[in-house]
Amino acid sequence: MGKKWIVGLMILAALWAMTGCGKQEMIRCEYTNEAAGFTLSIDRPVEWTAKLQEGWPATETEEASPDEGIRLFPDDSQESSIYFCNSFSPYYAGDENDLETVEVNEELTALHGIEISGEGVSESYVFKGDFTGQGFYNITISMSQKDYKKYKKIISQMVASCQIREWEPENATVSESIENVENTENNDLMILGTLLDRTR
Repeated sequence: MGKKWIVGLMILAALWAMTGCGKQEMIRCEYTNEAAGFTLSIDRPVEWTAKLQEGWPATETEEASPDEGIRLFPDDSQESSIYFCNSFSPYYAGDENDLETVEVNEELTALHGIEISGEGVSESYVFKGDFTGQGFYNITISMSQKDYKKYKKIISQMVASCQIREWEPENATVSESIENVENTENNDLMILGTLLDRTR
């Protein structure tokens, strides 16, 4: 009876590992603006995609956007995303009067809001504090309700991992310039003086 019980536990453990129910493998993703002197960093699952999103100058049909940061996508559809950025204006989800101050981690607190409309969820964290650089630092989560429910635990881990710090050039490892950090098996360091994946 005892042996059967042990074998049963071993089978359950194997199934747990095979179905991905174990600990999520994460990689550190960093965005640095050398001119403004700040670095944003956040953990992401290795199978997610990170893209650099930069602002753009004004055109005849569109206002300029100084916003810049890391946009993270859980799948190829890119319909759901997490955006960690420095922005000219704060991004608030829901009514500003309903925002609450939350402790994101030991270093950061933020005004937090969430809004559910139709089949979508918008969630925001606007960080409070005296930071390097101008404007505001935000995390904005835009997802379908289905994706939000699926990734809710991972989203919490990602938000809790974020950091905003002064740029430290001695810690930057420079390689080829790239715009889209694709998934790599060996998690190579990749930086544009801006976007970097760093193994721990």
